[in-house]
Amino acid sequence: MIFSNTSIDVSQLPTVHQDDFTQLAAGYQKVIFIKNAILSFIFLAIWLVLYFTDALSENGYTIWLILIGIILFLGFLFWFRPKAFSRKGYQLREYDIVFKEGIWWQEETVIPFVRVQHSEVSQGPITRFFGFSKLKLYTAGGSKSDLSIPALDTQTARRLENFVTQKAGRDAEN
Repeated sequence: MIFSNTSIDVSQLPTVHQDDFTQLAAGYQKVIFIKNAILSFIFLAIWLVLYFTDALSENGYTIWLILIGIILFLGFLFWFRPKAFSRKGYQLREYDIVFKEGIWWQEETVIPFVRVQHSEVSQGPITRFFGFSKLKLYTAGGSKSDLSIPALDTQTARRLENFVTQKAGRDAEN
């Protein structure tokens, strides 16, 4: 047997076209707002308990600094989470699925169908109310190589799950 290790022209490799990404469901912004509102309520309720029980009465400014911190944190969440959501998308290709996300640190995860061990579609109570699901793809590489695509309408999530499962089984046979 003769060993061969020829060079490959990088310009000839397939690319991920940014125009081909499918954006996640825009209606999911309501879910993000409700989750932010619930988190706001919890933080402010904790602050009110601390305020009325005088738990931090040693220094009169501490309770107000905590409130300012909470308000800044929640303001950041109400700005950041919708902005981060708008940068997420997925691309279904012949042999794999690609998911992109990130504002500051942008990440693209490519999962070849042959690596998919199993998949699931999940919903929380808020997402179920609005008709959204999350598609989770589990791979042989462990949790770092798994993929989770949120904000899919439930019908799309089920269709994607069936497609990926069929492709994974068919590609594994070849």
